[in-house]
Amino acid sequence: MDTISVLVTGGNGFLGQHIIKHLHLAADDLHLSEIKVLDLVPYTNKLAYKPTRPVKLYQGNLLDEETVHKACTGVQAVLHIASYIDTKLFPDTTKLTQVNVKGTQCLVDISKEEGVSYFIYCSSVTCVQGYDEVLGGTENTLPFLPHDKLMFRQYGSSKQKATSIVLNSNGDKSGNGNQMWTMALIPTTMYGELDHGCFTLSLRMAYKSNGSIPKSGSATSLCQFGYVGNIAWGFICGLKTLISQPDQVAGQHFLLCDDTPNGPLSRLQQEFLECCGMKYTCHKIPDLALYFLAIIVTILGYILYPVYRLDSDLTFPGVSFTQRSFYFTYQKAKNILSYTPLYSVEKSLTAAKQYYSTMDLS
Repeated sequence: MDTISVLVTGGNGFLGQHIIKHLHLAADDLHLSEIKVLDLVPYTNKLAYKPTRPVKLYQGNLLDEETVHKACTGVQAVLHIASYIDTKLFPDTTKLTQVNVKGTQCLVDISKEEGVSYFIYCSSVTCVQGYDEVLGGTENTLPFLPHDKLMFRQYGSSKQKATSIVLNSNGDKSGNGNQMWTMALIPTTMYGELDHGCFTLSLRMAYKSNGSIPKSGSATSLCQFGYVGNIAWGFICGLKTLISQPDQVAGQHFLLCDDTPNGPLSRLQQEFLECCGMKYTCHKIPDLALYFLAIIVTILGYILYPVYRLDSDLTFPGVSFTQRSFYFTYQKAKNILSYTPLYSVEKSLTAAKQYYSTMDLS
């Protein structure tokens, strides 16, 4: 097999860093010649691994056609991870459309012009997550929901549109006359090194509250989280399979998770609090009180909107996320992509705790 060049967009981000690490680890199996990285922020190795292939850096956004052309030149495979995430009370819908939808369309078009053969998109669980409980969902039982049924409507809708752009481009002719094969992977909510999401938000709140915060969310809900290293490995497995068996997987989407036990958000959060020398208080915020507060913040936000944008993380969808059971399986990825988590639950949690216990919470 000839060697290939791989482009990773958003390579300096949370998941992107781990994907680049695992591309280096699997470089021989993938026959990689080089790794290219396109990001708004110059890429630096934040995971302290030993590179095995040269890395070429390109700085710019997805709508900067000149930079995207340069990054895609000579590339055989694109892993499109770059995304704008906004689930606040009033998300920036213009930016969501510019980055997630128009940016993806631009990258797909240029990839075809430059003769890219394989294109994998990092979709989002928000494309399939609504307000109904899901226990053990699969690709067949978790359809892409209508816009008004999504839990995080604006963000989820932008990721749905981007996913459709990628999958609908499967089989299109590229600049060299060959076909471009596409795939979308839908990861669960992640934790681990370089995380700046819901877990770090709670840790910072506890840090600023003298090391403790009250519990919140349902004590019986089965929420799903996955270790970022395992999700990154899923992208490597997806790329291997797309290259070796495009006729079996192209044009499809796959759910990605690992074996981290499903449970209340507070259970996993407690482990991360304790590794930082912090804790939950003996009090719990009543569920109805959280909903009521979220509704009040929403009403206040709309009242103030003409003169002030209330950019709150406390939202009705955010509260609902902690109250409802939602998890899916990775059986299709296991059967077709030969994906199994690379890291055990114990190793995943150990690595995550090492990160959270040493991060700057000030």
